Amino acid sequence: MKKDRFHITNLIKELIINIDKNLTNFPKREIELKKQIKETAFIMLEIAYEANATYDVRKRIDLQEKIISKIKYIDFLINLCYNKQIII
Repeated sequence: MKKDRFHITNLIKELIINIDKNLTNFPKREIELKKQIKETAFIMLEIAYEANATYDVRKRIDLQEKIISKIKYIDFLINLCYNKQIII
């Protein structure tokens, strides 16, 4: 995996790789949870690239806040999976 000069994008890429590795045996009845987790991680990466490309400080802050909300959403989804005993 090629490293970006922006640390957050590297971390999000690692998250996507770990999600892909660790959610392979997800139950079919809960496939929507898996889909939401993966989709949200890819959206986070896209937003991070956009934030890194802009020079407008206000827009960058808004995008960073959006990433934080996506992180909280993934956290909720993973906790839901844990509570349903899909992951341990």
